[in-house]
Amino acid sequence: AWGKVKKAVASTPSSSSTMLDDTIKTESKFLKRLKMFEDIFFFPIESQSGATLRDFKEEPPIEKVFSLFHKIREQSELFLRMMKDAAEVCSKQNGDMTMVVQAYSRLEDIYKLYADYADGFADALNCVRVHTPDILAFTNKDPKTKNLPVEGILMLPLEHYESYQACLEKLIRKISKTATDDATKAKGTLKAVHKGLVTWSGGVKSVLDTKEEHKLELLRFQAEFADQIYVP
Repeated sequence: AWGKVKKAVASTPSSSSTMLDDTIKTESKFLKRLKMFEDIFFFPIESQSGATLRDFKEEPPIEKVFSLFHKIREQSELFLRMMKDAAEVCSKQNGDMTMVVQAYSRLEDIYKLYADYADGFADALNCVRVHTPDILAFTNKDPKTKNLPVEGILMLPLEHYESYQACLEKLIRKISKTATDDATKAKGTLKAVHKGLVTWSGGVKSVLDTKEEHKLELLRFQAEFADQIYVP
């Protein structure tokens, strides 16, 4: 069991690193889910050589979304590693936010992946529905994946991409309460980065908005599968 984390004292250098806790925890949870579903669903299906799932995994929309899912996981790992390094630098160098700015600035790459993922999402869902009997025949062989909510799994990236903007906004609010020259400088720089995140996030939304059925699918699956994705 995890013990309680002591609240950092505002006057200590390490207090700046605690400002990054929300971002690190949010991304860690997301990455844990991505890795888990890669292990129990994506990798097993991709490694199948039999005819049962061949047609499914060779569908162009499935190939596209599966590939992007892996790439998003890779970029999530990179972002999380950079944020953890940034937290360490903050604690050792009296609140230096240089690496935080660098980490958030690099998110443009992952937002491009999210936009591509959003573009292929509806077509991938249609493929899942067409091949549902074959998918269930495969996943239900293992108690761990019995009745696995495949649509809910595919939803994960599209439920997460807006969290970067939310975490950065929370970080900027925390920095605003720190009356130091470094904090003021960091706040100004991060506000500029935030404008980029708003633009990149808007790009993903515009892709989702191109077809009305995308939005309807998102709403339906958010309601239907939100409580079904279990992370141990």
